[in-house]
Amino acid sequence: MPMVFSWEIPAVWFLYFIIYSVAGWILETIYCSVLQGKPVERGFLTGPYCPIYGFGAIFVLLALEPFTAWPIVIFLLGMAVTSALEYFASFAMEKLFHMRWWDYSQHRFNIKGRVCLLNSVLFGVLCLVLTLFLHPLVVNWVAKIPIAWLYSLCSLILAALVVDCIFSVRATIKLGKHLAKIQAIQKKVKAEVDDFKDDIEDFFDEGNAKFRAWVAQRGDTIENIKDAWDQWQAENKERRDKIGDKVEKTLLSLKKPAGYQERRIMRSFPSLTHDNDKLNEFLKDLKNFLQRK
Repeated sequence: MPMVFSWEIPAVWFLYFIIYSVAGWILETIYCSVLQGKPVERGFLTGPYCPIYGFGAIFVLLALEPFTAWPIVIFLLGMAVTSALEYFASFAMEKLFHMRWWDYSQHRFNIKGRVCLLNSVLFGVLCLVLTLFLHPLVVNWVAKIPIAWLYSLCSLILAALVVDCIFSVRATIKLGKHLAKIQAIQKKVKAEVDDFKDDIEDFFDEGNAKFRAWVAQRGDTIENIKDAWDQWQAENKERRDKIGDKVEKTLLSLKKPAGYQERRIMRSFPSLTHDNDKLNEFLKDLKNFLQRK
């Protein structure tokens, strides 16, 4: 008799994934808030979930299920599995968005700043709690949900997750474009300022020549020279003011990312860096500007 595929098992595991994603978000938010001494936002997505924890939990449950009788094995393998997942996630996101989202370089025993021993040990402990205590409770709770409700719940959550992913990825791409825009406008403003400086140098060169001519002719006085200087200042004041206003307004506007999502991403990842050194300087300025708000 041919096997009939059922959506029940995928739906159940998807709900496991969401539960552990939310649990991971809660743990990470509490942990980082305690370390920084203030409430902080965490996560790449807007919703209260960190998918990396969901994927990690599902992978650990499937991979370590044969070893539930040996807690030390679960601890050690859990460290290895979760560390490998975190390293891969860091590498993939860096290559995809040209940004490094977290950096453990300041921690001892780290690997390229992507993973560190402290976090690996904590993840190993979490794997013990997950496999031996938490997951059996979750299984019993999910088993009590009627199938119709399970499908409806999973459908709604999946739709929300997909929309969240789209907007978060879009915001990250916009942030990268925003930094590139800052660089382009900075070059343009700098060119205008340099042109203005050249005009000043030309004026003084021309003024020196006129001064020598006036002295040679003895037809003008110091007052005439002062009047010429005042006239030049009056003629160029408007241009100087326009350049100054443009520089100030440009810098201020560029330090305000367009949307909430971009600002949230920078707040959620305080160690976020760009792989372009120049753009990374602008990113630091943006984060410092947001911290002062």
